[in-house]
Amino acid sequence: MKSVEDLRLFTKELAEEVKGNNQGPYWAFLTHLLDRLVTYSAILDKDGNILFLNKAIIKNAGKAFNTDINQFIGMHCKETQLCDKVCDKCPIKKTYKRKQVLTSEYKCPLTGEISELVCIPLLYNGISGIIVLVGDFNG
Repeated sequence: MKSVEDLRLFTKELAEEVKGNNQGPYWAFLTHLLDRLVTYSAILDKDGNILFLNKAIIKNAGKAFNTDINQFIGMHCKETQLCDKVCDKCPIKKTYKRKQVLTSEYKCPLTGEISELVCIPLLYNGISGIIVLVGDFNG
């Protein structure tokens, strides 16, 4: 990207693709990038439905939960039972409301392992979606 205007255009186009679940070039770029992370990564729409899970979460969480995690795509995040928080205290919900990056502690309900949850809103004329990262970002 050559300028701030290019970044604004990228953000706008990506937000439109997430909002419409239109899997165009901006969506492809973002999901390609998230798939390269060892950190568990997901993209949710503005209603909390799972649009994307990266390879790390599909491979590792699938083994831990002894299930095909791909089945969670299209489901609301609370339906997956991968969360230890009730919806009214959910950092994802707070991110939508505040329209800013938020972090929270995450305790895996299966293993009891504690990680950090980072929620990043995809903003352009409001929130179109959110990127969720789960991992240890301090070490």
